[in-house]
Amino acid sequence: TVTVSERPTDLTLTRLGTGLAHIQLSWSGSSPGYEVFYSLGGSDDIQSLVETTDTTYDVTSGLTRGQTYEFFVVSYGNDGTPVLPSVNSNIEIQPLVCNFIATSTSNNITLTWITTYSITSYNAMLQCRRLCDVSADNGTSVEKNSSSSPLVFSDVNP
Repeated sequence: TVTVSERPTDLTLTRLGTGLAHIQLSWSGSSPGYEVFYSLGGSDDIQSLVETTDTTYDVTSGLTRGQTYEFFVVSYGNDGTPVLPSVNSNIEIQPLVCNFIATSTSNNITLTWITTYSITSYNAMLQCRRLCDVSADNGTSVEKNSSSSPLVFSDVNP
């Protein structure tokens, strides 16, 4: 018995919090298998990304910030026959922060940036190339969190 699979629907691309160019593809369907394809900037050079039985796939390598990628998914029947592909979905991989500036005044280092994303927390680490006093246990690095720009490292003594 050969079953005809349905076309994948509702292809969604979501940025993952695990990296600057990490995304998750998810779609709806009940096929026994899928193949995910992509192209760079809508070019005709279409590449196979993965074959999977799941309806989600995390892309955690191979994407470059500043580029636009187009993705689509093909479902396969139990006999391996491909069905029409999903509707294409685009994502532009952009940096999370722009205009990043570090300024030093006296014993303080201030980091400022602009973002267009709704990010709730930023993490920054100050590391010294030589022994310095940054109020850290190891004397060489300190980590700080902030919910918005600016973030200030205070009392950084050379």
